[in-house]
Amino acid sequence: MKKTVSIYKNWRVIILGLLAMTALFILAGETDNTVSLLITKGIGFGLAYIIYRLGKYWNAKGKINELTALAEEE
Repeated sequence: MKKTVSIYKNWRVIILGLLAMTALFILAGETDNTVSLLITKGIGFGLAYIIYRLGKYWNAKGKINELTALAEEE
């Protein structure tokens, strides 16, 4: 339980989570207009790529070790 709580003390994990929720919301959205559909999907995939790059960068620097430790534990 203590390890689970320690994850949320790291602001980088919170930023990744908020960005991931935003990207998921944008990607799950639907519209009747084809142009706005393509624009929103492009923004969603772009945001997902930014999340991937930030996570990879912070993991290489050792800034989000709590997530790695939690994934290895389970």
